[in-house]
Amino acid sequence: MKKKILIFALTLCVLIVMLTGCINSVDANLGANAKLYGEIDFYSELEAFVTQYPRRTSGYVETKEHQRIDYSKNAALYISNELKELGYTTTYENGLKSFSFNVESSSQSLIGYNVIYKKDNPNTTKKVVIGAHYDNVSDYILTGNEKIGGDGTYNNGVGVAMLLQVARALVDVTLDYDVEFVAFGAEEAGNYGAKDYIANMNANEKDNILLMINFDRVVGGDYVYMYSGEKTYKHNEFLYDIVYENDLMIAPLPHNMKNVMLTLENSDLIYFNQAMLADSNVFGQSGIRYVNLFSMNFSDMSGSAVVESSGKDNISYTKNDNFDYFVARFGGEDKAKEYLNKQASNVYSVVMYSLLDENFVSTMQSSVITNELMLNGKIISIISYSLLASLIVIILVLYFSLKKGTKSHKVLIDTPYGKMDLETRQIVSNNLDNEKKNVEDIFGLGNSEKDIFGMDNENNSNNNEKKNENDIFGDF
Repeated sequence: MKKKILIFALTLCVLIVMLTGCINSVDANLGANAKLYGEIDFYSELEAFVTQYPRRTSGYVETKEHQRIDYSKNAALYISNELKELGYTTTYENGLKSFSFNVESSSQSLIGYNVIYKKDNPNTTKKVVIGAHYDNVSDYILTGNEKIGGDGTYNNGVGVAMLLQVARALVDVTLDYDVEFVAFGAEEAGNYGAKDYIANMNANEKDNILLMINFDRVVGGDYVYMYSGEKTYKHNEFLYDIVYENDLMIAPLPHNMKNVMLTLENSDLIYFNQAMLADSNVFGQSGIRYVNLFSMNFSDMSGSAVVESSGKDNISYTKNDNFDYFVARFGGEDKAKEYLNKQASNVYSVVMYSLLDENFVSTMQSSVITNELMLNGKIISIISYSLLASLIVIILVLYFSLKKGTKSHKVLIDTPYGKMDLETRQIVSNNLDNEKKNVEDIFGLGNSEKDIFGMDNENNSNNNEKKNENDIFGDF
């Protein structure tokens, strides 16, 4: 029994490792001697945005005092105004590109907004897209009249704050390419803002994107990671080389990010992890290089069950995702300001160092992303459930093989009624129709060379004849 349990446990461990990969550790001294590009006031940028615009659910419109209020649009206009004041240009009215979308919970067409501004270089058509979604789930209803979200400080006020901080830094910097700043709407509803942005580009425009940099929950977790897909690409190696050269507080990607999805939903990916739940994934599916910077903790969990901060409850999509709670979990305003500014400065630095590197353009152009098993939902379902069925078959084969190898053999004994299983006490072979065989079975006669007393059958016959010659009194 112990052998069976041990083999089963080892088999299960091997399968888990195959499906989830190996767990890696993160250096405790990460970023101890960081060479920062410069200090930023990330904390103030974050506070100003989320406290003024706590409700940013795309498509949600409320009539209050006979006035129609689109909270998402108001938040978008705030970001638009910040970018406009920095001197960036836009081709859209008020900097907003509207789009329509539908969600499962609503049959009506809803309106969302992307904020799009550009740092233009007239000598090139190449560009870098820097993005972050600004919408949250503050107005999503869970059950009854209960709303599930807070002001979205972590998801994704921090992304907007980082986008604006980088925009401030690039104002007076000369670059060999354009930079387009995009604050995406309706990300939480299904990446509709990013999908609309991609839908309005032709193939040539897509090819001209050197890199899409995305900030999604980029500050506030235990570690910051940079994810560019399930394969190792030159542009991701380039970014991490800059991290190592400057000892920045950016953690190496874990090895356990791949998790096979077992779902019948219409998904475009065979693998799932938290880094994929971002607008950058839409760019990747369109063949565009991207990097998603996000802050979580992969050190002790699998890719799909990642924690935000070890020892603390996850706050995304809960009422605790609000500025006051976010600050409190770091120990108050002073400690929160110190931690958030430090972590944000490291993110800011890797972005700035990368964009200013003389090899940036050539490296991006040489980094070719390939098909990462981008399959439709039906094919994914077939593959997923085939893998599951194979796993079940393997376990069953192992189980019955072990059972067959360890089960006890039947012990049969002869009785006047036939052969009986000694363990079950059941007759397994009925010999009553053959009296001669019954006699032979009982007394050892017939074809057996010796009877039950160990005597030859021939001797038994002679002895019987001799015995018959004697009288009934048994004279010898």
